[in-house]
Amino acid sequence: MRATTKTATLAILLVGVIATVALAGTKIYEGTVGDNGVVQFTVTAKHGKSKVRRFEFGQLDVTCSQGIAHLQGNFPDTVKVKNGSFTLTNDPPHGAYTESATGKIAGKQASGTLQVSGDIEPGYLDACDSGSVQWTASR
Repeated sequence: MRATTKTATLAILLVGVIATVALAGTKIYEGTVGDNGVVQFTVTAKHGKSKVRRFEFGQLDVTCSQGIAHLQGNFPDTVKVKNGSFTLTNDPPHGAYTESATGKIAGKQASGTLQVSGDIEPGYLDACDSGSVQWTASR
């Protein structure tokens, strides 16, 4: 039984080490966009290669033909970070609009631009445009 206990203990320790290594490769950045908005995204690293995933934004001011709206959104795709930079684009399926974001990551700091434009909700939020809005984030 003693060998079984040692094997079980070793297996539990190994799982803990693997979980710690996995978390060490994940970094969450949070920050602001424009005057009132927020951004958040995750950077994962594996074998020296980084990827941005779950880039989200909220309270982004956009000017539409009906007035100013505050949007939230996300980029569902994961993209590679090349030379510290990344680009995200999103053409949501239920509207004639586009979302785009660019970013540069330098250690614990990141910054870039975000833009949403088009008919977000036809008949309600038409001809919208945020312009190219600066965002900054840190971890």
